[in-house]
Amino acid sequence: MSPWPGDDMPDWPDCPICGISIDECECLWAGDNYMTRKIKVKITDDKEFTEEKEGLGLKKIFKSVSGSAPKGTTHLRVEYTNRKGTPINRLVKIPKNKD
Repeated sequence: MSPWPGDDMPDWPDCPICGISIDECECLWAGDNYMTRKIKVKITDDKEFTEEKEGLGLKKIFKSVSGSAPKGTTHLRVEYTNRKGTPINRLVKIPKNKD
């Protein structure tokens, strides 16, 4: 997938940002090295439950995984790297079910 409309990249021999070949370029938008919106999240209860998922948002991933957590678990540890590149490692409370 490319950031250009129609899946065709311009016919530039070199990257306009760094000046090296498009195939070897490390810029975020060039070639297939563009920045993706998906994040990889590792969710654990610090005991026996561990699950890793990839998705577009932490909230949706957490809601889907929290249902399969062991009964009686009140908090889950969430580890991921945000879109800026900062590593995040924190506890998130599981909301009570409305039965």
